Amino acid sequence: MNDRVKKAKQVFRVDRFKVPAAALPEFTARARAAHQRLCMLPGFVEDRLLESSGQHGVTTVVTVVVWKDRAACDRAKREIERAYRQSGYDPQKTLQRLGIEADRAVYTELQR
Repeated sequence: MNDRVKKAKQVFRVDRFKVPAAALPEFTARARAAHQRLCMLPGFVEDRLLESSGQHGVTTVVTVVVWKDRAACDRAKREIERAYRQSGYDPQKTLQRLGIEADRAVYTELQR
């Protein structure tokens, strides 16, 4: 399979968060820990954690994880959810407690 075909199958998990200043240290630590775990999973290609300072002390954090294909992305999601359940961590409750807004989606390369 050539590189072009491989890249066409890749999927991009893109999560966007609006993080209040007071929540940024805890959120950043959690995001970095999650990405350290993700990069060890099969099908992981690369990731980025991006930030943009906004108005009124709110930082927008965008995380991007590139997966080999949709199956790898789905397996990773199940693995992370399992790990969270085992540790008793509930990401939704944490986002609510910290006042963080989240927008999450999976994207593929735009076909011409």
